[in-house]
Amino acid sequence: MTTYIFNALDATGQRHEGTMEGVSRRIIVRQLLKKELHPTLIEETVTSDPGTKSVRQSAVSSMYGRLGELLDTGVPLAQALKLVADITTNESLQHVMRTLHRDVNDGIDLATAAARQPKVFSPVAVAVLRASMAGGFTAAALKQLEASMQKSIEMRNRLIGAMLYPAFLVVSGVVMLLALFLFFIPRFETMFASLKDADQLPVITTVMMSTHEFIEAHLMSLVTGFAALFFMVVTMLSRPACRLAGLRFLMQIPKLGEFIAIISLSRFSQLISTLLKNGVTLDKALQLCVNATNNILLRELVRDAAGRVSEGETLSSRFRNVPWVPLEFSELLVVGERTNRLSETLSDVSALYETRISNIVKSALTLVEPVLLVCIGLTVSAMVFAVVLPILRASSLV
Repeated sequence: MTTYIFNALDATGQRHEGTMEGVSRRIIVRQLLKKELHPTLIEETVTSDPGTKSVRQSAVSSMYGRLGELLDTGVPLAQALKLVADITTNESLQHVMRTLHRDVNDGIDLATAAARQPKVFSPVAVAVLRASMAGGFTAAALKQLEASMQKSIEMRNRLIGAMLYPAFLVVSGVVMLLALFLFFIPRFETMFASLKDADQLPVITTVMMSTHEFIEAHLMSLVTGFAALFFMVVTMLSRPACRLAGLRFLMQIPKLGEFIAIISLSRFSQLISTLLKNGVTLDKALQLCVNATNNILLRELVRDAAGRVSEGETLSSRFRNVPWVPLEFSELLVVGERTNRLSETLSDVSALYETRISNIVKSALTLVEPVLLVCIGLTVSAMVFAVVLPILRASSLV
């Protein structure tokens, strides 16, 4: 007996979720129909391989491409899996491919075998494989998965790469200030003692010395406080309610909210387009994409949209009039639905938003990097003046 997860609708349209045991999906469908429930989703629960480790997305993407090329040239699936396992250099991925090869040889279809490796194959990838095997276009689907994953990797690397230099400037600036206040300034305390007693110490030097004394006296308290603040923020972000409240606050900031929205919608559009191009129905695609986004607001929106689409409504009707969703996105959904080219439209939207994200990041870095450099320069200049001015004043008093 196998355990299945099901989603179903009753005669009033109310949604029911749960698990049932049966020997096949057909049996589960019969049992649900006897209960006057119309199934919208039936998935076999699978147990992941405990020996499987996480694999880099770049390695998984390359695996999709190699497997698709082999199948496209007429190599049987089992032999293609074995060849990919033999040529891959990633030990974790090699273990996964050998497991897939063994399962396929045992008569298990590729989608079910892939679902047993959730650390490597996402629910979206499993759905694409299942739909492609039913339609007989597995090779093309694998190449589509490779292209989709490559786009995600490129966007992520672009964002991370853009933030590295500003982060380096901030970290190096903080380290430099701590080094100056803890090791450099104490060397001048005795030199400036006479000026301090005579109340001849410049204001900027007085501020610098007071800051040094405060940091030196409360160093452990400051470190403990920052550590406690860090862990408190991490703990709060682990709670969905706190993340939701924080995200809603950020989405209300004009430019930042728009940037967060187009990042999430770009990823969402890409995933839905990939699923639709590979024969997955829209309601099933939306259900699969619910947990594929880190944006809690978009996750709730997609979950509600999945239910409405399964009841016969359009996707654009749910996204329309949502405050944080750009109007152009809703209008493009309408165009895609009316022309029956929703997958192509969403693919174009994803490409459009990727370009816009790149432009926003470039513009932000054009402003942020000089500002950080100016701040560091002003800080260093202030420290130099704080040291030089008392020396000049002392020489003039002699």
